[in-house]
Amino acid sequence: MILKSFFRKKSTKIYITILMVLFISLFTLNAFISCLRRMSQEAYMETSFVFVESEEDSRDILENDKYVENINTTYRVDYESGAINSNLIEYYELDYKSIFLPASTIDRVIAHDEIIVGISSTDYILNEREFPNYLGSILTFLDDEERLELRVADIIDTGLQNRLYISDSLFDELVESSDTYAYLININDESRESKIIANLAENIDGDVLSLVSEPMSNTEMRIELETYLNYLSIANYVIMGIFIIVIIIVNKNLISDLEFNNKLEHRLGYNNFQIKINVIKRLLALHILVFIISTILSIPLLLFLGNLFELTIRLTNITTIYILVFIIVIFDIILGLIAKDKSIRRN
Repeated sequence: MILKSFFRKKSTKIYITILMVLFISLFTLNAFISCLRRMSQEAYMETSFVFVESEEDSRDILENDKYVENINTTYRVDYESGAINSNLIEYYELDYKSIFLPASTIDRVIAHDEIIVGISSTDYILNEREFPNYLGSILTFLDDEERLELRVADIIDTGLQNRLYISDSLFDELVESSDTYAYLININDESRESKIIANLAENIDGDVLSLVSEPMSNTEMRIELETYLNYLSIANYVIMGIFIIVIIIVNKNLISDLEFNNKLEHRLGYNNFQIKINVIKRLLALHILVFIISTILSIPLLLFLGNLFELTIRLTNITTIYILVFIIVIFDIILGLIAKDKSIRRN
Protein backbone atom coordinates (compact mmCIF):
# COMPACT_ATOMS: atom_id res chain seq x y z
CA MET A 1 0.00 0.00 0.00
CA ILE A 2 2.86 2.35 0.90
CA LEU A 3 4.60 1.77 -2.43
CA LYS A 4 1.38 1.83 -4.43
CA SER A 5 0.44 5.32 -3.21
CA PHE A 6 4.04 6.44 -3.69
CA PHE A 7 4.12 5.45 -7.36
CA ARG A 8 0.74 7.07 -8.01
CA LYS A 9 2.15 10.52 -7.31
CA LYS A 10 2.75 12.73 -10.33
CA SER A 11 6.13 13.84 -8.97
CA THR A 12 7.27 10.20 -8.65
CA LYS A 13 6.35 9.52 -12.28
CA ILE A 14 8.33 12.58 -13.38
CA TYR A 15 11.36 11.39 -11.40
CA ILE A 16 11.07 7.93 -12.97
CA THR A 17 11.00 9.42 -16.49
CA ILE A 18 14.03 11.64 -15.87
CA LEU A 19 16.08 8.83 -14.32
CA MET A 20 15.08 6.39 -17.08
CA VAL A 21 16.31 8.77 -19.78
CA LEU A 22 19.67 9.08 -18.01
CA PHE A 23 19.95 5.35 -17.35
CA ILE A 24 19.16 4.47 -20.98
CA SER A 25 21.71 7.05 -22.11
CA LEU A 26 24.35 5.43 -19.92
CA PHE A 27 23.43 1.94 -21.17
CA THR A 28 23.63 3.11 -24.78
CA LEU A 29 26.94 4.94 -24.39
CA ASN A 30 28.58 2.04 -22.53
CA ALA A 31 27.34 -0.42 -25.16
CA PHE A 32 28.78 1.73 -27.98
CA ILE A 33 32.06 2.14 -26.10
CA SER A 34 32.26 -1.63 -25.58
CA CYS A 35 31.47 -2.23 -29.27
CA LEU A 36 34.13 0.18 -30.54
CA ARG A 37 36.74 -1.20 -28.16
CA ARG A 38 35.98 -4.70 -29.40
CA MET A 39 36.29 -3.54 -33.03
CA SER A 40 39.63 -1.86 -32.29
CA GLN A 41 40.87 -4.99 -30.50
CA GLU A 42 39.78 -7.25 -33.38
CA ALA A 43 41.52 -4.99 -35.91
CA TYR A 44 44.68 -5.09 -33.80
CA MET A 45 44.64 -8.89 -33.44
CA GLU A 46 44.04 -9.37 -37.17
CA THR A 47 47.27 -7.59 -38.03
CA SER A 48 49.58 -8.10 -35.05
CA PHE A 49 51.14 -11.51 -34.47
CA VAL A 50 54.13 -12.79 -32.57
CA PHE A 51 56.37 -15.54 -33.94
CA VAL A 52 57.94 -17.77 -31.29
CA GLU A 53 60.60 -20.37 -32.11
CA SER A 54 62.81 -22.30 -29.69
CA GLU A 55 64.60 -25.61 -29.31
CA GLU A 56 62.49 -26.48 -26.29
CA ASP A 57 58.70 -26.56 -26.62
CA SER A 58 57.31 -23.30 -25.22
CA ARG A 59 53.60 -24.17 -25.60
CA ASP A 60 53.09 -24.55 -21.83
CA ILE A 61 54.56 -21.10 -21.23
CA LEU A 62 52.32 -19.60 -23.91
CA GLU A 63 49.18 -21.37 -22.70
CA ASN A 64 49.75 -20.18 -19.13
CA ASP A 65 50.09 -16.54 -20.19
CA LYS A 66 46.69 -14.85 -19.93
CA TYR A 67 47.69 -12.28 -22.55
CA VAL A 68 48.41 -14.90 -25.22
CA GLU A 69 45.68 -16.18 -27.55
CA ASN A 70 45.33 -18.24 -30.74
CA ILE A 71 48.43 -20.40 -30.41
CA ASN A 72 49.06 -21.95 -33.84
CA THR A 73 51.92 -24.27 -34.72
CA THR A 74 53.85 -22.93 -37.69
CA TYR A 75 57.04 -23.63 -39.65
CA ARG A 76 59.72 -21.23 -40.89
CA VAL A 77 61.44 -21.69 -44.27
CA ASP A 78 63.41 -19.71 -46.85
CA TYR A 79 61.65 -18.66 -50.05
CA GLU A 80 64.22 -19.31 -52.76
CA SER A 81 62.50 -18.66 -56.08
CA GLY A 82 59.21 -18.51 -57.92
CA ALA A 83 56.88 -16.37 -60.01
CA ILE A 84 55.36 -14.61 -57.02
CA ASN A 85 57.09 -11.50 -55.68
CA SER A 86 58.94 -12.30 -52.45
CA ASN A 87 57.44 -9.21 -50.79
CA LEU A 88 54.10 -11.01 -50.75
CA ILE A 89 55.28 -14.09 -48.88
CA GLU A 90 58.31 -13.08 -46.80
CA TYR A 91 58.61 -11.32 -43.44
CA TYR A 92 61.48 -8.95 -42.99
CA GLU A 93 61.11 -9.45 -39.21
CA LEU A 94 62.03 -13.12 -39.79
CA ASP A 95 65.19 -12.32 -41.77
CA TYR A 96 63.09 -12.40 -44.93
CA LYS A 97 61.88 -15.94 -44.33
CA SER A 98 58.39 -17.34 -44.89
CA ILE A 99 56.11 -19.30 -42.59
CA PHE A 100 53.84 -22.26 -43.35
CA LEU A 101 50.47 -23.07 -41.82
CA PRO A 102 48.38 -26.21 -42.46
CA ALA A 103 45.60 -25.87 -45.07
CA SER A 104 43.09 -27.17 -42.52
CA THR A 105 43.45 -23.80 -40.80
CA ILE A 106 41.28 -22.37 -43.59
CA ASP A 107 39.23 -25.57 -44.04
CA ARG A 108 40.96 -26.53 -47.27
CA VAL A 109 42.36 -29.85 -48.46
CA ILE A 110 45.19 -29.81 -51.03
CA ALA A 111 47.68 -32.27 -52.50
CA HIS A 112 50.96 -33.06 -50.74
CA ASP A 113 52.97 -30.96 -53.21
CA GLU A 114 50.59 -27.99 -53.43
CA ILE A 115 50.49 -24.61 -51.74
CA ILE A 116 47.82 -21.95 -51.25
CA VAL A 117 49.14 -18.41 -51.24
CA GLY A 118 47.18 -16.07 -49.01
CA ILE A 119 47.66 -12.39 -49.81
CA SER A 120 46.44 -9.37 -47.85
CA SER A 121 43.46 -7.54 -49.32
CA THR A 122 45.47 -4.52 -50.46
CA ASP A 123 48.11 -6.60 -52.27
CA TYR A 124 45.42 -8.91 -53.61
CA ILE A 125 43.61 -6.05 -55.35
CA LEU A 126 46.85 -4.60 -56.74
CA ASN A 127 48.11 -7.91 -58.16
CA GLU A 128 44.86 -9.70 -59.03
CA ARG A 129 45.37 -9.44 -62.81
CA GLU A 130 48.62 -11.39 -62.53
CA PHE A 131 47.18 -14.29 -60.54
CA PRO A 132 46.20 -16.48 -63.56
CA ASN A 133 49.89 -16.54 -64.48
CA TYR A 134 50.83 -17.76 -61.02
CA LEU A 135 48.37 -20.66 -60.74
CA GLY A 136 50.14 -23.96 -61.35
CA SER A 137 53.59 -22.33 -61.15
CA ILE A 138 56.28 -23.74 -58.89
CA LEU A 139 57.49 -21.96 -55.74
CA THR A 140 60.79 -23.21 -54.36
CA PHE A 141 61.56 -23.07 -50.65
CA LEU A 142 64.77 -24.01 -48.88
CA ASP A 143 64.41 -26.01 -45.67
CA ASP A 144 67.94 -26.28 -44.30
CA GLU A 145 69.66 -28.00 -47.24
CA GLU A 146 66.53 -29.55 -48.70
CA ARG A 147 64.51 -27.90 -51.46
CA LEU A 148 60.72 -27.92 -51.37
CA GLU A 149 59.04 -27.39 -54.71
CA LEU A 150 55.35 -26.63 -54.32
CA ARG A 151 52.78 -25.96 -57.01
CA VAL A 152 50.44 -22.98 -56.51
CA ALA A 153 46.95 -24.46 -56.15
CA ASP A 154 45.17 -21.22 -55.34
CA ILE A 155 45.69 -17.59 -54.43
CA ILE A 156 43.26 -16.21 -51.88
CA ASP A 157 42.48 -12.99 -50.06
CA THR A 158 43.47 -13.42 -46.41
CA GLY A 159 42.35 -10.03 -45.18
CA LEU A 160 45.10 -8.13 -43.43
CA GLN A 161 47.96 -10.64 -43.42
CA ASN A 162 49.93 -12.65 -45.99
CA ARG A 163 49.87 -16.40 -45.36
CA LEU A 164 51.18 -19.64 -46.93
CA TYR A 165 49.13 -22.82 -46.52
CA ILE A 166 50.50 -26.28 -47.32
CA SER A 167 48.92 -29.71 -47.07
CA ASP A 168 48.43 -31.06 -43.55
CA SER A 169 50.48 -34.15 -44.41
CA LEU A 170 53.51 -32.13 -45.55
CA PHE A 171 53.13 -29.73 -42.63
CA ASP A 172 53.11 -32.62 -40.13
CA GLU A 173 56.22 -34.10 -41.77
CA LEU A 174 58.10 -30.82 -41.54
CA VAL A 175 57.11 -30.19 -37.93
CA GLU A 176 57.95 -33.74 -36.81
CA SER A 177 61.39 -33.62 -38.44
CA SER A 178 62.21 -30.16 -37.10
CA ASP A 179 64.59 -29.65 -34.19
CA THR A 180 62.73 -26.48 -33.15
CA TYR A 181 59.20 -25.61 -32.08
CA ALA A 182 57.55 -22.64 -33.80
CA TYR A 183 54.27 -20.91 -32.96
CA LEU A 184 52.27 -17.98 -34.25
CA ILE A 185 50.32 -16.24 -31.49
CA ASN A 186 48.23 -13.16 -30.73
CA ILE A 187 48.68 -10.74 -27.85
CA ASN A 188 45.25 -9.70 -26.54
CA ASP A 189 46.28 -6.42 -24.91
CA GLU A 190 47.81 -3.86 -27.27
CA SER A 191 48.77 -1.47 -24.47
CA ARG A 192 50.95 -4.17 -22.87
CA GLU A 193 52.31 -5.70 -26.09
CA SER A 194 55.94 -4.60 -25.70
CA LYS A 195 56.06 -5.66 -22.06
CA ILE A 196 54.44 -9.03 -22.81
CA ILE A 197 56.84 -9.77 -25.68
CA ALA A 198 59.80 -8.78 -23.50
CA ASN A 199 58.54 -11.08 -20.74
CA LEU A 200 58.13 -13.98 -23.19
CA ALA A 201 61.64 -13.35 -24.52
CA GLU A 202 63.00 -13.64 -20.98
CA ASN A 203 61.26 -16.96 -20.36
CA ILE A 204 61.80 -18.54 -23.78
CA ASP A 205 65.27 -19.41 -25.03
CA GLY A 206 64.76 -18.61 -28.70
CA ASP A 207 63.19 -16.09 -31.06
CA VAL A 208 60.22 -13.99 -29.97
CA LEU A 209 59.49 -11.64 -32.86
CA SER A 210 56.61 -9.26 -33.50
CA LEU A 211 55.03 -9.51 -36.96
CA VAL A 212 53.03 -6.38 -37.73
CA SER A 213 51.43 -6.02 -41.13
CA GLU A 214 48.89 -3.25 -40.86
CA PRO A 215 47.63 -1.55 -44.04
CA MET A 216 47.23 2.21 -43.96
CA SER A 217 43.46 1.86 -44.25
CA ASN A 218 43.38 -0.30 -41.10
CA THR A 219 45.62 2.15 -39.23
CA GLU A 220 43.35 5.04 -40.18
CA MET A 221 40.30 3.07 -39.11
CA ARG A 222 41.80 2.34 -35.69
CA ILE A 223 42.79 5.99 -35.22
CA GLU A 224 39.24 6.97 -36.08
CA LEU A 225 37.86 4.40 -33.63
CA GLU A 226 40.10 5.74 -30.87
CA THR A 227 38.85 9.27 -31.59
CA TYR A 228 35.24 8.13 -31.31
CA LEU A 229 36.08 6.24 -28.12
CA ASN A 230 37.58 9.36 -26.55
CA TYR A 231 34.49 11.43 -27.40
CA LEU A 232 32.11 8.75 -26.13
CA SER A 233 34.11 8.29 -22.93
CA ILE A 234 33.96 12.03 -22.23
CA ALA A 235 30.21 12.03 -22.92
CA ASN A 236 29.81 9.01 -20.64
CA TYR A 237 31.60 10.74 -17.74
CA VAL A 238 29.54 13.90 -18.28
CA ILE A 239 26.26 11.98 -18.20
CA MET A 240 27.41 10.05 -15.14
CA GLY A 241 28.14 13.37 -13.42
CA ILE A 242 24.72 14.70 -14.42
CA PHE A 243 23.15 11.45 -13.26
CA ILE A 244 24.73 11.70 -9.81
CA ILE A 245 23.63 15.34 -9.46
CA VAL A 246 20.08 14.44 -10.55
CA ILE A 247 20.00 11.51 -8.08
CA ILE A 248 20.94 13.86 -5.24
CA ILE A 249 18.29 16.41 -6.27
CA VAL A 250 15.61 13.74 -6.80
CA ASN A 251 16.31 12.06 -3.46
CA LYS A 252 16.28 15.42 -1.70
CA ASN A 253 12.93 16.29 -3.27
CA LEU A 254 11.55 12.85 -2.50
CA ILE A 255 12.53 13.17 1.14
CA SER A 256 10.84 16.56 1.23
CA ASP A 257 7.70 15.14 -0.44
CA LEU A 258 7.61 12.28 2.06
CA GLU A 259 7.59 14.50 5.16
CA PHE A 260 3.80 14.51 5.26
CA ASN A 261 3.72 10.70 4.92
CA ASN A 262 6.29 10.37 7.69
CA LYS A 263 4.23 12.57 10.03
CA LEU A 264 1.10 10.59 9.19
CA GLU A 265 2.80 7.26 9.82
CA HIS A 266 4.15 8.58 13.11
CA ARG A 267 0.63 9.54 14.23
CA LEU A 268 -0.67 6.13 13.14
CA GLY A 269 1.69 4.49 15.59
CA TYR A 270 4.68 3.57 13.45
CA ASN A 271 7.90 3.73 15.43
CA ASN A 272 11.01 5.51 14.16
CA PHE A 273 12.62 2.37 12.80
CA GLN A 274 9.50 1.38 10.83
CA ILE A 275 9.24 4.84 9.29
CA LYS A 276 12.91 4.72 8.32
CA ILE A 277 12.39 1.34 6.64
CA ASN A 278 9.39 2.71 4.71
CA VAL A 279 11.43 5.67 3.43
CA ILE A 280 14.21 3.34 2.34
CA LYS A 281 11.69 1.03 0.66
CA ARG A 282 10.32 3.89 -1.43
CA LEU A 283 13.79 5.09 -2.52
CA LEU A 284 15.03 1.61 -3.35
CA ALA A 285 11.83 0.67 -5.16
CA LEU A 286 12.07 3.81 -7.31
CA HIS A 287 15.68 3.28 -8.36
CA ILE A 288 15.44 -0.50 -8.82
CA LEU A 289 12.29 -0.09 -10.93
CA VAL A 290 14.02 2.56 -13.05
CA PHE A 291 17.04 0.28 -13.50
CA ILE A 292 14.92 -2.74 -14.56
CA ILE A 293 12.72 -0.79 -16.99
CA SER A 294 15.73 1.02 -18.45
CA THR A 295 17.51 -2.29 -19.02
CA ILE A 296 14.47 -3.79 -20.76
CA LEU A 297 13.96 -0.72 -22.96
CA SER A 298 17.67 -0.51 -23.81
CA ILE A 299 17.72 -3.94 -25.46
CA PRO A 300 15.40 -3.13 -28.43
CA LEU A 301 16.95 0.34 -28.69
CA LEU A 302 20.46 -1.15 -29.03
CA LEU A 303 19.21 -3.71 -31.56
CA PHE A 304 17.72 -0.86 -33.61
CA LEU A 305 20.90 1.24 -33.40
CA GLY A 306 23.01 -1.82 -34.22
CA ASN A 307 21.02 -2.45 -37.40
CA LEU A 308 21.04 1.25 -38.25
CA PHE A 309 24.83 1.60 -37.98
CA GLU A 310 25.56 -2.02 -39.00
CA LEU A 311 27.32 -2.76 -35.73
CA THR A 312 27.16 -5.67 -33.31
CA ILE A 313 26.10 -3.88 -30.15
CA ARG A 314 25.60 -5.89 -26.98
CA LEU A 315 24.41 -4.86 -23.54
CA THR A 316 27.64 -6.07 -21.94
CA ASN A 317 30.60 -4.69 -20.05
CA ILE A 318 28.43 -2.36 -17.97
CA THR A 319 30.31 -2.88 -14.72
CA THR A 320 30.45 0.89 -14.20
CA ILE A 321 26.65 1.07 -14.22
CA TYR A 322 26.38 -1.80 -11.72
CA ILE A 323 28.82 -0.02 -9.43
CA LEU A 324 26.77 3.16 -9.81
CA VAL A 325 23.57 1.28 -8.90
CA PHE A 326 25.30 -0.21 -5.85
CA ILE A 327 26.39 3.27 -4.73
CA ILE A 328 22.84 4.55 -5.22
CA VAL A 329 21.46 1.70 -3.05
CA ILE A 330 23.91 2.54 -0.26
CA PHE A 331 23.11 6.23 -0.66
CA ASP A 332 19.36 5.48 -0.45
CA ILE A 333 19.80 3.54 2.79
CA ILE A 334 21.95 6.20 4.43
CA LEU A 335 19.73 9.06 3.24
CA GLY A 336 16.60 7.24 4.39
CA LEU A 337 17.98 6.81 7.90
CA ILE A 338 19.23 10.42 8.20
CA ALA A 339 16.16 12.06 6.64
CA LYS A 340 13.74 10.34 8.99
CA ASP A 341 15.58 11.52 12.08
CA LYS A 342 15.27 15.14 10.85
CA SER A 343 11.54 14.88 10.11
CA ILE A 344 10.79 13.36 13.51
CA ARG A 345 12.61 16.17 15.27
CA ARG A 346 10.40 18.67 13.39
CA ASN A 347 7.34 17.02 14.95
